[in-house]
Amino acid sequence: MATDIIARGMAANAKKSVTELGDKVESEKWIGTKAEWEAVDKSTIKDGTIVYITDDKTVILYDKAEMEKIAAQVATDKASVAADKADIVSMKLEISNTATKLDTEYNNLISNYYTKELADSTFATKTEINNTNSNVSQLKEDLVKLLTDEKSKNLLDKSNVTMSPYNYINPNGATETYGNNFVTDFIPVETGKIVTLSHRLASTGNFVQRGYASICLFDENRNVKSGGDYNKTTYTVDDGVAFVRMALNKSYFYDADSMIELTETGVPTSYEPYFEESKKLTYEIIEKSNLATKDYVDNKKFTLSSLTENIGCSLPKDEYFMTVGIAEDWFSESFVTPKGFCVNMYSGSEADRYIDKYSFTNNRAYYGNNAYLWNLYDSFLNPVKIEANTGFGYARNCKALNLQNCSLLCIGDSTVDHDVMTAKIKSFFEENGKTVTLLGTLGDGQGTGNNNEGRAGWTTSDYFTDKQYNGVVNPFYNPSSQTFDFSYYMNNQGYTSVDFVVIQLGINDLYNFDDTKIIPTWENINAMIDSILSYNQSTKVLLNLPTTPNADWSKHSVFEPLYRNRIIRYCDYAITKTKELYPKSKVRVSYNHLILNPNTDIRDNVHPTKDGYGKMGLEVCNQINCWQN
Repeated sequence: MATDIIARGMAANAKKSVTELGDKVESEKWIGTKAEWEAVDKSTIKDGTIVYITDDKTVILYDKAEMEKIAAQVATDKASVAADKADIVSMKLEISNTATKLDTEYNNLISNYYTKELADSTFATKTEINNTNSNVSQLKEDLVKLLTDEKSKNLLDKSNVTMSPYNYINPNGATETYGNNFVTDFIPVETGKIVTLSHRLASTGNFVQRGYASICLFDENRNVKSGGDYNKTTYTVDDGVAFVRMALNKSYFYDADSMIELTETGVPTSYEPYFEESKKLTYEIIEKSNLATKDYVDNKKFTLSSLTENIGCSLPKDEYFMTVGIAEDWFSESFVTPKGFCVNMYSGSEADRYIDKYSFTNNRAYYGNNAYLWNLYDSFLNPVKIEANTGFGYARNCKALNLQNCSLLCIGDSTVDHDVMTAKIKSFFEENGKTVTLLGTLGDGQGTGNNNEGRAGWTTSDYFTDKQYNGVVNPFYNPSSQTFDFSYYMNNQGYTSVDFVVIQLGINDLYNFDDTKIIPTWENINAMIDSILSYNQSTKVLLNLPTTPNADWSKHSVFEPLYRNRIIRYCDYAITKTKELYPKSKVRVSYNHLILNPNTDIRDNVHPTKDGYGKMGLEVCNQINCWQN
């Protein structure tokens, strides 16, 4: 087969030679048939010529030297092919080995797939667990930082005292029915501290120290220890004493402001209600806008209704004062919100109860230590606020009319600027043969002495700025301190003193804004009061809270139920804060937010009628008379 291939190649070359040289026999190459070969003159054939006859009987003449050359090339090519074949065999082996290896690795991958996945998953899970544990540890640390121990300094828990029958405890631990005393539960104490009993005097607002009938001492296991005593005012805690029980006069349990505390000196401090020890969030993380909620939480006043409704009741939370001859009505629509909530108020025979109001005729002087009680219920008659402990409320004090000459400054908004309220105050004093000197840079401008500091449209915040009214800069603004400064005002006006100051603001703060304005409004009022008392501690401050709006929704540019709700809740908050921060000998809340009928005493959206202003003026006179007497 190879010879044939070579011969065919030679034939092709011979044909080429014949084509180029013609049919000359002397050519070194020749091709033709056998018959043609036989006719050729052989003498002309060159030595060394190869004669080759192919299978098809074709005769080929070819040069021997060239043939050998070709043969050598063929041998070389053959060797190259053999080498290539060896390479191919080697490559085949390598490929085979590689295929076997790949197959093995593939099988290993398949067999170990799930094991590897599980290992990877386990590793990832372990990492996540470690990270989670780290996060939890950090959260615990952060939580510890955010939580503080909340413990009342008042140790007198009246809820754990059985107030019938009367009981007594001897220093040896024995109890008996004796005297007019009740026995406390186990009170935890600390070595070296002084156990002090006190309560607030209604006349001054100060806390005074009281004595106990007997005291019994206990160790940490509540076993009786010796050393208890009778009829003492204080007890300094001995070593080994962990608890005490005390027999106290019944009146201390009826008094809402009674307190047992541990002090370093034995001197009573300011009152704080009792509450159970707990953890609470630190003050710093609470937004100012949530302070009202914080107060509810701290004082444990949250109920189901508290969580679902915007609740408020602006009735007094302390002894209240009235004057013989100045009758008043307190309207439910002006002191309880939302509508549908109701109040049960009891004031003995000294008040008449109606569906929409409580009426006080005030036709005689009267004092009742526990004559005033009110409880708030939701629309399902579930109790929401119980303002009286053990069924007792606050004192009611109705004094005879006995006004004295005095000076008065009224600071406010349009309800003061309209001059009707201050005119009523002035005329009532004159009718009773007395003089009230009204201070102020503003007034009716008629030379009647009806002076005041009322500025229509002003908020509490405006009084802390250099805002102008009728072209005159706010006279209470001190440009040096850049804030409300009562001393600055008094000195600049040449006033040496003032007996009473009325603050009547808040309507413009709350009318067009949301609930976030409640606390800032109070904070401004608080700062004004502090500035007044800083000028003179003898000055009495009367806080006239904003009145509720007209009950006719068509009179308002805002949604009346929301505005009314906001006003009452602000009044509720301001009453609470006033009681907490100031003794009633210095600062009181009037009842002018209670005495106006929203249906008849408000002429537009918020401004009182002439009769409404008259009621407000009489209420100021009532409070001045009670302060003076």
